[in-house]
Amino acid sequence: MTQPGTARVPRWKSIAGFASAVVLSLLFLASGIWKLSDVDATAERMVQSLVPVALSVPAALAVAVCETFAGVLLLIPRYRRWGAWIAGLMLIAFMIYIGALYDRLTGEDCNCFPWIRRVVGPAFFAGDAAMLALAGLAAWLSRKSHGLRHSALILGCVCLAACGSYAASAIRRSHADAPETAMADGQPFNLAARSSSSLLFRPGVFDLLQSGSRNVETRMGHDADRDPADPGTALRPRLPQ
Repeated sequence: MTQPGTARVPRWKSIAGFASAVVLSLLFLASGIWKLSDVDATAERMVQSLVPVALSVPAALAVAVCETFAGVLLLIPRYRRWGAWIAGLMLIAFMIYIGALYDRLTGEDCNCFPWIRRVVGPAFFAGDAAMLALAGLAAWLSRKSHGLRHSALILGCVCLAACGSYAASAIRRSHADAPETAMADGQPFNLAARSSSSLLFRPGVFDLLQSGSRNVETRMGHDADRDPADPGTALRPRLPQ
């Protein structure tokens, strides 16, 4: 029996709110956990999206934590409205950032989700608008959130996971088999003292890597043209198609 002062929520609203929250939660959890799994790679993708190098690691950790936290809250009925608000604010922030740098990022991958290439363009904003509609629906059709203590505990657990992932990335860097110094822009750089994201995206280093990649591809193409029956023959040049 319904108590005075309370209203029974129609079944269709409960189903619609639950479905919206679950779909949005899965998207945010997939994106957040993917970013948390490799902080260095996420930081490099941030630099590719024109985030300043000095802010790439903090930005990677902040985005990964917020996405994961929002995804978890969306799955818990008592915190669903808070999760929807966080997800909605993040989507608005993403659209503003991409819109501000639209001319420079058009055609580039937004690096939003694993296994899915989302190119920056009109379809990107349409997709984010659809997710924003899911967030609004989940917030509207959910009851008022309460319980700051337990939600703070969830946030603390996500932050601990982020710290653990960052520590694992730091350990991998420290054990990487690489020379102590390298030349870039005509200057020596201490690889051991610099993070991968701060060095990789310096123009000289990036050009060097691109040049090395082209040389490898050329060498592999020449090896494919070698006659296996006559190893002593000269390599045949590859003609353009």
